[in-house]
Amino acid sequence: MALEIGDPAPPFRPLITSQHAPLSSHSRWTVLFFFPRGNHPHCVMQSRRFQSLLPNFEQLGVQVVGVSVDSTEQQQYFRDFCVLRFPLISDAAFTLSRQYGVLETADVDGEQVTYARRETFLIDPRGCIYQHWTDVDPDTHAATVLDRVQDVFGWPI
Repeated sequence: MALEIGDPAPPFRPLITSQHAPLSSHSRWTVLFFFPRGNHPHCVMQSRRFQSLLPNFEQLGVQVVGVSVDSTEQQQYFRDFCVLRFPLISDAAFTLSRQYGVLETADVDGEQVTYARRETFLIDPRGCIYQHWTDVDPDTHAATVLDRVQDVFGWPI
C-alpha cells in the first residue's frame, strides 16, 4: 500500500547505520530519498547533488537522509566514496523500503534483483508525509526538492 500525503511516515531512526550528523526520526523537516544501489552512477550523481546542496537544507533546519537496500558495509563505503555528510540507511532487510512502498523486484539478466525505486519523501515535523516524488531525475532532483522546501518556508536562499 502506497503512502499518501498526510499519512504518518514510518519511523526510520532505529535503522540508521551510517551517518556523520545527528539525526531525528520525526521532529523536524526531513528529506528521505530512496535510491537503488550505491555503486550505480545515477545513485552517485543524485547523492552528490544532495551533498552539494546540504548547506542550503541545513540553513533551513532540514535534514537529508538517503536509503538503499545495500548492506551497512556497502553504505559506509558509498558514503566515504561520495564524501557524504548526511546519514545513510542500510535497508538490507527491505523493511523501510516496503513500508514506504518503494520496493521493487526486476529480472536482470535472468536473476531477480530487489531494490528501492528512486523516490523521495518530504516529511514534516509532525512525522507526516508532506510531499512525495516518484519521477526523479538524479541530476536535477536535489535542486527540485530544495526549491519545494524553500516554497514551504517561503524563503528563497
